[in-house]
Amino acid sequence: MNFEESLRKYKIEQRYELGKIFLEWLKTGLQNKAFIKNNPDLDRELLLNYVTELGQKKGWFIDEIDWGLDWDR
Repeated sequence: MNFEESLRKYKIEQRYELGKIFLEWLKTGLQNKAFIKNNPDLDRELLLNYVTELGQKKGWFIDEIDWGLDWDR
């Protein structure tokens, strides 16, 4: 494995880890009492599902690392 391949693999791994962290913080933020009070009409579950769906299309919020995601680019 050369340097470029290692770098691509690292970027894929970082995207996976950052996606997990982002979803954890988003879920925490959506449960914040002040946020809920200031946004009473917001469907938090719908927003979470929408963000998750968009992220999955880009390879962010997946259940496991897909090493082939960027390999052929």
